[in-house]
Amino acid sequence: MSHKDLDAKYGENLFLASSDDAEPTPAADAVDFWKNEQQHYEYGTGDPAPGTENFTQMVWKATTSVGVTRACVLAPDSDDPG
Repeated sequence: MSHKDLDAKYGENLFLASSDDAEPTPAADAVDFWKNEQQHYEYGTGDPAPGTENFTQMVWKATTSVGVTRACVLAPDSDDPG
């Protein structure tokens, strides 16, 4: 999984999680993951510090709308001969 061209018109936040059960990872886990980047953000600099791009995307002043999608892939159990 990788980000699109950084010079693109729109930003994007990506999050990947896996689980041993059929329950999808809550979307709140992704938001918390991105929010935790705040601890590395240097306020007042005007530029996002490396590793804070997802956080700044969430709190960007000019943001007026967001799009969200989720994909769940259920893989068969690797121990299942069937």
